[in-house]
Amino acid sequence: MSQDALTLVDAFEQLWQFSTQDGPDKPNGDRRLAPLREPIIKGAETFKQHLISVEPRHVQAALDFTTRAWRRPLTSQEKTGLTALYHSLRNEDLPHPEAIKMLIARALVGPAFLYKSDKPQPGGKASPVNDWELATRLSYFLWSGPPDEELLRAARNGSLSNPSVLLSQTRRMIKDAKVRRLATEFGCQWLHVRDLETLDEKSERHFPTFASVRGAMQEESVRFFIDLFQENHSILSLLDADHSFLNGTLAKHYGIQTQGDDWQRVDGLRSVGRGGILGFAATLSKQSGASRTSPILRGNWLSEVILGEKLPRPPKGVPLLPEETPQGLTERQLIEKHSSDAICANCHKRIDPFGFALEGFDAIARS
Repeated sequence: MSQDALTLVDAFEQLWQFSTQDGPDKPNGDRRLAPLREPIIKGAETFKQHLISVEPRHVQAALDFTTRAWRRPLTSQEKTGLTALYHSLRNEDLPHPEAIKMLIARALVGPAFLYKSDKPQPGGKASPVNDWELATRLSYFLWSGPPDEELLRAARNGSLSNPSVLLSQTRRMIKDAKVRRLATEFGCQWLHVRDLETLDEKSERHFPTFASVRGAMQEESVRFFIDLFQENHSILSLLDADHSFLNGTLAKHYGIQTQGDDWQRVDGLRSVGRGGILGFAATLSKQSGASRTSPILRGNWLSEVILGEKLPRPPKGVPLLPEETPQGLTERQLIEKHSSDAICANCHKRIDPFGFALEGFDAIARS
């Protein structure tokens, strides 16, 4: 990659020219450098021949890369087409390194890389996916990325569709650090907190500390889901877990004492009114307004996202609530006044109780 054998020739020539500048007594340069000239030049020539000899290996490496990128063996037609592309680029006087780059670029713009498609079997009946397609589905589900070599090996030998092998691979992959992607792309997206670490909608006047803690809020959700998957906790722990994962910044935000500032598992959260996803600072903060809480947002989120209920769209002309609770009214009184309209009451009687139950936390989840 460095092509040092070639750059050494240029470096030596500079040293040689510099050594001749000391005067007429050294017209041919420093004699101590002379014995180095021939080995350096010979080494450069040998390296040039080596570069030419390994060009076919580079092409094969690009084909191997394409196999990994397309997540299946290449057909003979695809191999022939990619090799022909390389030779056509060389025939257009494109240097070998640039031709290899174009070959890799071709792999990365191919539909087989960009799309996770399944090839249907002949006939009109449903049929199982093949092992290569199963490997892709499993890997992108658990890791949000392509299969690793072990998973590809199972697909290659046709054993992945065996239920016991599939279960074994699934358990192995869940224990891998890459399962963090599942926690982020599935867990955080499901809770609608995938972008909380960049949320810039809170009033800095009301909540000046939010920006410094929002990243830790999202990280708590990620670590909680990683633990849920890897330790195979009950799905009920999403709501009634007595533990979470905090660092010093988030623990201080919650008003909880921890041992040091590093990320750590903290148990006994139900005793301080938290536990599970309903006590996450991430979910409580995201489902709040810029300067106040919002029982409506929290109740609607709990109904539709957590419980899976489909609520009707709000009718047109519903007045927006003020950014700050009017003087003389509590948050609950403001919502009850807003929800008293007969048109709105049917939905609000379903979502407001959930939101009111979370009013013990402010707009950035402090209790």
